[in-house]
Amino acid sequence: MTDTMDLHDILLILWRRLWLVALGALLLAALALVVSSSLSPVYRATVTMQVDQPSSVPLAYASIAAGEDLALTYSELLRTRVLLETVIADLGLERTPESLGEAVSTRLIAATPLLELSVEDGDAQRAAEIANALATAFIVMRSQEGHPLHLADLEEETLAQMNALQALIARNQGLIEAARGAAEDPAQEAAPSPLEAALVSQQATYANLLSSYLNIQAAQAQFLDVKIVDPAVAPLKPIGPQTPLHVFLGGLLGAVLSAGGVFLTEYLDRSIKTSEDIRRVLGRPTLGIVPRFNNDGHARTLVTWDEPYSATSEAFRTLRTNIRFASVHKALSALLVTSAEPGAGKTTIAANLAVVCAQAGLRVVLIDTDLRLPRLHAAFGVDNVSGLTDLLLSNTDDITPFAQQTELENLRIISSGPLPPNPAELLGSRRMETVLRSVRRQADLVIVDSPPVLPVTDAAVLAPKMDGVLLVVSVHKTPRDAARQALESLTQVGGEVVGAVLNGVPLPRAAFYRYYGGKSGEERATVTGGVLRALRGRP
Repeated sequence: MTDTMDLHDILLILWRRLWLVALGALLLAALALVVSSSLSPVYRATVTMQVDQPSSVPLAYASIAAGEDLALTYSELLRTRVLLETVIADLGLERTPESLGEAVSTRLIAATPLLELSVEDGDAQRAAEIANALATAFIVMRSQEGHPLHLADLEEETLAQMNALQALIARNQGLIEAARGAAEDPAQEAAPSPLEAALVSQQATYANLLSSYLNIQAAQAQFLDVKIVDPAVAPLKPIGPQTPLHVFLGGLLGAVLSAGGVFLTEYLDRSIKTSEDIRRVLGRPTLGIVPRFNNDGHARTLVTWDEPYSATSEAFRTLRTNIRFASVHKALSALLVTSAEPGAGKTTIAANLAVVCAQAGLRVVLIDTDLRLPRLHAAFGVDNVSGLTDLLLSNTDDITPFAQQTELENLRIISSGPLPPNPAELLGSRRMETVLRSVRRQADLVIVDSPPVLPVTDAAVLAPKMDGVLLVVSVHKTPRDAARQALESLTQVGGEVVGAVLNGVPLPRAAFYRYYGGKSGEERATVTGGVLRALRGRP
C-alpha cells in the first residue's frame, strides 16, 4: 500500500481541477494584457557601419583575423562612457551615460565587414538621431587618432634591405661551395673561413629583418577604416511592448502556477477522494460509491425509500450486489458497518443498505449498536424506549419484543435502547454473542451499525463476531492515515474488512440517471407512489 501517484492520477487531478488551471491562466493573461497595454512604446533605430582595412595593407589571413577581432572591439568601444557623454552633450539629452548605454546594442554581421549599431528609445525620431550621432562621433574620434602612413615607408625600406641581404647571402654560399670543391682532400676538416663566419652573421641579420617586416604588417592591420553605409531612420512601428507575447507568457505562467497550486493542495490534503485512494491506502476494494444527496436537514435519511429511482438508490443497489460477492470464503449473513471517524455517514449507509436488501426480498434485521450516540431510530421514525440494551440485560432469546417492524415488511430494527455507562463491556460480552446468534436465526442478513473505530473500542469489540466489516469513507473528509489506522485496528482483533464505501461523492447532474429515464417529474412521482403503496400494502 502506497500513497504515490502515477500518470493516471496526475491526469485525473488536472482534469478535476481543469477549471482552476484555466481560471489562473485567464487571470494572469488578463493582468499581463493590462500591464503591457499601459507600457510606453519602444522604438529601435539601427545604423550600419562598414569596417575595412586600408588599401595600403596587404590582405593576408593574419590581417583578416586581426580585422575581425578589432571589429568586435569596436562594438564595445561604441558604448564607452566618453563617447556616450559626447553624444549626450551634442544632442542635449537629459539622461545619464549609464541609461544611454543600456539602450545601445551592437551586432557584427557574420562573414561581412558590417557592424550594426542599434538604439532603443521611447521616441522614434530621437532613437534615429542618437544612433547616427553615436556612429558619427565614433568615426570622428578614430580620425583624430591619426593614421601611421610612415609604416608603409618603413615596410618598403625593410623589404629592400631583405632583398639585398638575400642576394648577398646567395653569392657567399656559392663562393663557399666553390672553395670546398677546389680543396685537395675534401675529407680533411678545415677551419671555418672568414667568409663562412660572415655568412652566419648575414643569415641572423636577415631573420631579424623578417621579424620586423611581419611586425610592421601586423601593426598596419590594426588600423581599420570605419564609415557609415546605411544611416538610421526613424522606425514606423515600435518593437515593444510585445503585448501578444506578454499575454501568452502570462497565461502560461498562470496555468503553471495554478497547476502547481492544485498539486500542492492535493499533496497537503491527506483525505481520501477517489476509489483509487481506497485501493492504495487500504488495499481493499470499493464496494460502492454513494453520491452526495441532500435530506433538507431532516433526521430521516432513507433516500432508497423516499426516492427509489434516484441515482443514489441505484448506488445502494450496486452496493448490495457487490456485498453478495465480497467474501468468497463464506456468506455474509452478519455485516458490521462502521467508519474511522464520526461524520462519515455510516448510519445513513447502514439504513439505506438495509432498505435495498429488504426490497430485494431478504429478511433483514438492522441493529443499532452505537450505545453512545444512536441515530437509527430517528432515521426510521421509530421510538427508542427499549432496544438492544434491554435485550442484552434480559434472559430471553426471543428478539421479537425488541425488534420493531418498519414500513417495509422484510425489515426490522433493534434500536439502541437506554444508553448504558459501559457500552464496550456490553458489546463484548458473551450475552452479545448469544443475541447475535438469535438474530441470525430469524434473518437472512443482519446489519450492525456501530460507533466509529478510532474514538472508541466498540467496533473493534464487535468486528470478530461479524462475518465481515464494511468501512465507510467520506470523500474529502476521511484522512488517509485515519482510514489506514482503522483498518489496522479491525484486522488486529480478527475482523475481516471486506471492502469500503466511498460516501458523499459529488457527481454532475447528468450522472443522476433514473431507471425510468425520459419520464417527466409527474410520471416519476406516479410510478414512485404506486411502488410505495404496493410495498406498504395500501390501495
